Amino acid sequence: MSGEGQDKDTVLTPADGDKPDADKVVDDKVQDQDKSGDADDKVGADKGDDSDGAGEPKGQEPETPPETYTFETPEGIELDAAALEMADPVFRDLGLTNEQAQKAVELSFKWQAAQADALRNQWLTDLKSDKDLGGDNLDATGRMARTVVQKFATPAMIEFLNHTGLGNHPEFVRLFHDVAKHIGEDSIAGSKQGDAKPDDSPEAQLAAMYPTMSGGEKD
Repeated sequence: MSGEGQDKDTVLTPADGDKPDADKVVDDKVQDQDKSGDADDKVGADKGDDSDGAGEPKGQEPETPPETYTFETPEGIELDAAALEMADPVFRDLGLTNEQAQKAVELSFKWQAAQADALRNQWLTDLKSDKDLGGDNLDATGRMARTVVQKFATPAMIEFLNHTGLGNHPEFVRLFHDVAKHIGEDSIAGSKQGDAKPDDSPEAQLAAMYPTMSGGEKD
């Protein structure tokens, strides 16, 4: 089963648009996506004259797998069709009812959410311990990297960083940080779309390619 947890804040994409609390990102809890899994299955019949001695009440046929399994999923999560196709014969071999199969699917959701949460937390731990980006440099690193994200990243890119947790990945943070360092944090933060258009004239392009010739040395 393929299911992904809800988006969470990352170093590159804090929800409040400002510097995130790094410890808060680490301490995000795996959300409980089990909607109805508290009740235990009751197998067999009550003791007494109602039982036929084979674990089923007299006159009641044992439950069998449904013709088609149907599942409820947490909001924002879709089931992987290929995974379901592989799981279906297994559920039937085990004789699972729809309710029992639903619990198996929900367990899969929770396991995957826990795995994803552990991975994004590990990325943040690695970032905090990075000799160049982390430690005392972590706040400045995040601030510089976010100037690039806020200036150039599309909403789809920001959603991707949040959804995957890659906004905490050291190499993604390093990339955005180095871009800001190369261009200049103040230059990025101070510029706005719609400002003066760059000079694309041949003279300007030559000046950019050969800055030492700017102004031209005359013999």
